[in-house]
Amino acid sequence: MKMENELIKVKLKDIKIGMCLGNHVVDNFGKQILSAGNYLTSKRQIEMLYDMAIKEVYIDYRKSLVSSQSPKEIVKREAEVKKEFENTDKILSNLKSALPQMRILLADANKIVELMMNQVRGGKSFDKESMIKNVLELKEKTKHNPQAMFSLINLKKNENFVFKHSIHVTALALTLGAILNLDASLIQAIGIGSVLHDIGKAKLPFSIVHKTGSYTKQEYDIMTTHTVIGEKICLQNKITNKVIVDIVKHHHECYDGTGYPSRLSKNQIDKYISIVSICDYYEGITSPRTYKKTLAPSQAISKIFHTSNIRFDRRLVSYFIKMIGIYPVGSFVRLNSGRVGIVLGFSHKLLLNPILKILLNSNGSVSRKKEIIILNEVDDFIVEIATEFKNIFKLEDIL
Repeated sequence: MKMENELIKVKLKDIKIGMCLGNHVVDNFGKQILSAGNYLTSKRQIEMLYDMAIKEVYIDYRKSLVSSQSPKEIVKREAEVKKEFENTDKILSNLKSALPQMRILLADANKIVELMMNQVRGGKSFDKESMIKNVLELKEKTKHNPQAMFSLINLKKNENFVFKHSIHVTALALTLGAILNLDASLIQAIGIGSVLHDIGKAKLPFSIVHKTGSYTKQEYDIMTTHTVIGEKICLQNKITNKVIVDIVKHHHECYDGTGYPSRLSKNQIDKYISIVSICDYYEGITSPRTYKKTLAPSQAISKIFHTSNIRFDRRLVSYFIKMIGIYPVGSFVRLNSGRVGIVLGFSHKLLLNPILKILLNSNGSVSRKKEIIILNEVDDFIVEIATEFKNIFKLEDIL
């Protein structure tokens, strides 16, 4: 029954927790009750489908996370997660206290990247020492509280895209490198390569780099030259580390060989390049740009899933998903009760059941209670991503 490349119709008796819906589920009156891309995370959801006399649903096996563990192992894992989350006040306190530091760190890093771009644009050498120092600080701070960093990345605003983009990619890539247990010196090189991955854009026409509409064929061809230009800039600034230079030159290569500039494919693309490529893509499609639709973090995760073994190596995608989450920190979600919450954390052992803070009651009013829930411990489950709330709430106010 399992097929990798298409949606499969599955009878309700064969449904399992962790399966991902391939199509919307509607009741007998045509009302949508669950969205495509949504995960079945609890027995309550499956019981609801039985109650509504729904006999079968379409499942996307590529995205499904059905556990291969025994019922005993699942109970043990859930107990471990419960212990991990037993002090939600402490989790929220740590997140809240880390945010101001992270904001300052990101702002300082952003200034360094902007200065570097201006120096390169003016034909000058850039300040390598300040850049490397900032990468090391990002590495250290992100290691201690990656969720705080990711929350700011996921809730970013539309300003100074070119500069902030490089720093956000760096924070993501540093964390992914650590999750993969890479050598410290390699992780540092990945961080520097991430900061510099778009340095070639400093030499492109401002009107193209900052264009707010779709590119013409000629403009796109010019934009793709930023990779080889970036390689030259690195060498001119005496940056010869192969990892760094390869990231700058090849971060737009694709697993299927359709990328640029060298049309590398599969094992020709080193792991460290792919790490930055995935982080670059995720950060780009979740960033507000006037010429394209901005995806919510969870929608971006879905899109990355579907590019596995086309744009990216599926094995690395799976690690990225474990890092960022199925419902990433900062995601607004609507529950079956009609309430709206924001994801404030999740366990890597149980990606489908994040910690939420309830923001809106079922009648749409703002919740005045400090209500924190863990989805595997309550009857609530996620019905859909509530993207319309992204620009309404400020994270510090929520906490």
